[in-house]
Amino acid sequence: MDSLVSNETNTGLIIGVDLREDSAMVSYYDYSYEDVIQMEYDDRQETFFGCTLKEMIEEKDEFAPNTYKTLTETFKDIVESVRIKTDISKVDSISVCVHDYKIETLEAIKIALSNLDLDSYKWEVISDAESFAYYAYLQKKELYLGGVGLMDFREDGIEMCRLMSKRVHNIDYIIEERKHFNSPEFDAVIYGEKTLDDIDEELCQTLNDFLEKRAISAIYLTGKGFNVNNLPQEFTKQIVCRKKAFIGQNLYTKGACYCALENLKPRVFDNTVLLSKERIMVGIELDIKEFGKDKRFRLVKPGSNWFMAERTVDFILDDIRQINLKILTADNRFDDEVIDLSDFPLREGKTTRISLNIKFFSNSRCQIVVKDLGFGDFYRSSGKVIYKDLDFAI
Repeated sequence: MDSLVSNETNTGLIIGVDLREDSAMVSYYDYSYEDVIQMEYDDRQETFFGCTLKEMIEEKDEFAPNTYKTLTETFKDIVESVRIKTDISKVDSISVCVHDYKIETLEAIKIALSNLDLDSYKWEVISDAESFAYYAYLQKKELYLGGVGLMDFREDGIEMCRLMSKRVHNIDYIIEERKHFNSPEFDAVIYGEKTLDDIDEELCQTLNDFLEKRAISAIYLTGKGFNVNNLPQEFTKQIVCRKKAFIGQNLYTKGACYCALENLKPRVFDNTVLLSKERIMVGIELDIKEFGKDKRFRLVKPGSNWFMAERTVDFILDDIRQINLKILTADNRFDDEVIDLSDFPLREGKTTRISLNIKFFSNSRCQIVVKDLGFGDFYRSSGKVIYKDLDFAI
């Protein structure tokens, strides 16, 4: 098997974390085996927290607010455990999978990882759906060629996901379809009142309802409800009919580690757009001049994770009246979006330097902030700031 990452260019820790409410599963890339390996803690798959994730996020320190001390220590302990296991000190890439993709959780994790003195390009926070996509599409091609499915049996029901590839206008897309199923019978299994054998028929019907007779190459089963040694007989027959089937609890942590690997050496997602609810459907570009030559500058790549898409760039303006953004739509055409700069002071020549920040609040909503930076000793900043809100919801 080809090495997933070059030993010559990357020698640091590559870590994937499946962050749960009271525990975490951790995987790392093993350079000797050239594969992703799951960490074990005294024969346990998980490392358990002393408090809940919610408590860590809501933690307040009157002397140092928003430092998230306990969450920072949690990530520090996770990294240190992998360092001890591998005898590698520096971190090259870490990806954290969370199951409740809310801004409060994401911002807390961002600060906690930053507290470890990790550069922003060395870490990423992804959703469980994204983690599944990374896991599924970094397996053998025959396991995802005809589409791939997931059944995640959680405390709130069964989350179904189907991924399929499609090529449009010479661009490869991974299209996500999701649906949630719940019933009193599913709750009964979670609370130990029934077994999977008791709901064999309903499991079969749930899978049938979701797939609607569409074929897939493989299906993965995970979650608390599927943490068993044996599956019901009829359901087993159905999931292995004309497809491969796998069951296990480490899918998300390994998927996160594959994501961390992709950030260093893209193999699948460099030229592929993942379309999920955590990914931005559009691209944002603008025309610039670099060393006198016209160039198209990409601010946001289509298929980027919305939380990780924030960036700030500085420009010297040629036209101080407006900025013309090029919005690349899902049907591969460009729409213009204008940012009016008339509030900025008029200066002769190319003597206006600006800072442009773009930050997303969902996969379809962002804010652009343009600041006048002045021009060295020649012109002081006017202090003017322009805000532009964009909504790409269809």
